[in-house]
Amino acid sequence: MLMAMPRAKTTAAVAANERPLSSVDDYIARFDGWRRQVLMQLRELIESAAPQSTAAMKWSQPVWDDHGPFCFLRVNANHITLGFWRGADLLAPRGFLEGEGDRMRHIKLTGPDLIRKKLVQELVRAAVKLNRAEGSPTAPRSKIPDSKRKSSGR
Repeated sequence: MLMAMPRAKTTAAVAANERPLSSVDDYIARFDGWRRQVLMQLRELIESAAPQSTAAMKWSQPVWDDHGPFCFLRVNANHITLGFWRGADLLAPRGFLEGEGDRMRHIKLTGPDLIRKKLVQELVRAAVKLNRAEGSPTAPRSKIPDSKRKSSGR
């Protein structure tokens, strides 16, 4: 006779030995010290630059959405990642955004004093503008020719 197996917990819940997080507030509350400061500052910058966006837990991390996801936050052992789905299409000073794929880019932060507030808000506004013009970055898309990609040597 076959017996039903219990559903597995999500990887994040197993790793943290906690219940899955239901809100961005819950996610931020898990951390203290510089990590909480950075998360709170980034959340404030994102939400002031994109006031019509919504924030929710997706893929075990806080994700902001406006016509599709445009940015996320993730706490790592030694840094906090602020990632952008269309980061490769954003204008930023050379080396500010990290990543090698054809779409996503990110910033690694190790303390609240390292946040370039004005630049982060400019990137958030630009990411929202791209989503509104092109739709959700998670939807299937045609390949954007390299000649159409934006880059900057700022």
